[in-house]
Amino acid sequence: MKRSIAPRISLALLLIFHRALAQAQSPWWVTMDFEPNGSEIGGLALTQLDSSWVSATALTDNLLPDEAFPQGSSIRIRGGAFEVLGDLAGDDGVKKAIVGVYRADTGEVGRFLLVLTAEEGGNWSRHSLIKQPGRAGFSWLRSQTNRLEWWFCFDCDHMCTVDVTAAGSECRFPHIGPEGPCTVLATESGLECRYPEGYLDIWHMDRWLRVETRDGMQGVFIDGQFVVLEMQNNRWRVL
Repeated sequence: MKRSIAPRISLALLLIFHRALAQAQSPWWVTMDFEPNGSEIGGLALTQLDSSWVSATALTDNLLPDEAFPQGSSIRIRGGAFEVLGDLAGDDGVKKAIVGVYRADTGEVGRFLLVLTAEEGGNWSRHSLIKQPGRAGFSWLRSQTNRLEWWFCFDCDHMCTVDVTAAGSECRFPHIGPEGPCTVLATESGLECRYPEGYLDIWHMDRWLRVETRDGMQGVFIDGQFVVLEMQNNRWRVL
């Protein structure tokens, strides 16, 4: 006797329906991805910002769906923007923070926070760049008193506090790491996850790695091999 395939088809259709329903019920800022397709940001070629980038796009109102503008979902109502201009480093200099999305030559996509410094003649130069790989998704900025915040959604707590200094920028946000709550520090050198107990994990390729000490050397285990770390800009990096 042949077994009917109708139940299988019904189950498959039901799963598809539930996925579509969940996506339809999710806010636009949760599900929306953007296409990085530009060759410059803030008047600077991508090669001046990150040598691995093949395309990038700064977020603007024009890229948002219609649902972004009714009262309750607008960035402006929350005091936010995609670009913030001012004395962000507290050194009486003018800097500009820009958020957007990028694609690297490895195929990696993600969000970025770019900070530019105003130069004489109306030009801008690269100050710092923080990347959040994973999705080319939504993000926005909010300037508070003596503080810049980088948000990744509305009505949630997924954000980080940005510290812009003369030397660079850092972004701190709470996170649930491989072994519980930790504070993630995002810098140009990458991501670090610091636990209250004093442990330190660093993000490498696609995973968190625990920093350990062997024979007086700081390193991580990759595929069973102990790899020595190098200190760059006060952050540990895999050699």
